[in-house]
Amino acid sequence: MYQGVAQYVYTRSVDGRSVQFPAKILQPFLLKSGIKGMFRITFNDQGKYQGIEKVS
Repeated sequence: MYQGVAQYVYTRSVDGRSVQFPAKILQPFLLKSGIKGMFRITFNDQGKYQGIEKVS
């Protein structure tokens, strides 16, 4: 993310599903120490990104 190389983030949801999403949506939460926390990402019915919020 720091160098603009990462295009996607691969992680797991709280229910264990594998999740992939564009790395750029985490940019507002990027600190020198990295990105930490739990986030809620919302998509519309067509699967288009709508928003992200930090929940913990």
